[in-house]
Amino acid sequence: MIVFVNNKEYIAPFSKRITQQDLVLDNDSKLEYGNEAPVITKPKFILSPNDAVLEYKMKNKTYFFKIINLKERQ
Repeated sequence: MIVFVNNKEYIAPFSKRITQQDLVLDNDSKLEYGNEAPVITKPKFILSPNDAVLEYKMKNKTYFFKIINLKERQ
């Protein structure tokens, strides 16, 4: 969610998506049989710690805008 402050300033909270998967971890590997291997996907963007990507939709098409050199406000 992006919050409008004025015509030159917007605020967007940052969060990391955390997906939890229940895994059975045991010394006996037979008990871990039902665990699924993680799906590893290549990221769409390579970002520095002070970069962000804004994703928005217009007329049912998705667009991305990369923002660089963000400054964190306290």
